[in-house]
Amino acid sequence: MNPADDVILIVEDNPDDRDLLARAFRKAKVETPFQFAVDGDEAVALLGELANVPNRPNRWWCSWT
Repeated sequence: MNPADDVILIVEDNPDDRDLLARAFRKAKVETPFQFAVDGDEAVALLGELANVPNRPNRWWCSWT
């Protein structure tokens, strides 16, 4: 497992909340790249794209709040 392969996927439909989360991640100096999806359909599509990247491990951690 290579941490450089990790991406945090955040599903959030409110642009103000996306901005707040992005600022919080930068302020906390989170080094793992993150990407936003605005709904479940977009999140599933993004996960599908990530799963098809050659030589990328398929491991997922999920959290719902």
